[in-house]
Amino acid sequence: MKVKICGVTHPDDAFYAASCGAEYIGIIFAERSKRRVDRAQAREIAQAAREGGCQPVAVFADTTLEDAIAVCMQTEIMLAQLQGHLQQILHPHTILFSVFDSPQPGSGVCFDWNAFTPPQNIPWMLAGGLNPDNVKKAIHLLHPHAVDVATGVEIMGSTRKDSILVRAFIDNAKEVL
Repeated sequence: MKVKICGVTHPDDAFYAASCGAEYIGIIFAERSKRRVDRAQAREIAQAAREGGCQPVAVFADTTLEDAIAVCMQTEIMLAQLQGHLQQILHPHTILFSVFDSPQPGSGVCFDWNAFTPPQNIPWMLAGGLNPDNVKKAIHLLHPHAVDVATGVEIMGSTRKDSILVRAFIDNAKEVL
């Protein structure tokens, strides 16, 4: 199971999550997000993610492909999450995962998993309301190729990640066979 820790706002959190086994670190550029970072911060977070052994992902909302490519080039991030897809944005534009999230991404609220029909024959990522306590159930029920968490591993009242929750989320996701 591949894991993305999203909304990372500090290089230490990126390095820790990567060293715990996350494959992706999400760095948010969406204007309305409380987890939004500037390009200088993004470069530092991306470098820490790579040093920890995983790939940084630039996360966008309401932007053009051209603007996303410009940000990725400036921050040296090769993967982007754009319009519901996690994709390799620079040479070539290959979609790695379609991302299925709650109607209000970043809210920490689950959508109705029982009413959701998972896509067939495409790699996809489940997001929205996941946390260390429910990730195993979600994986058993829906069989995604990857899982994505932000709010579910944060320190209450902060955008920083809680190391105990990050470790538990990654361990729980990877335990499911």
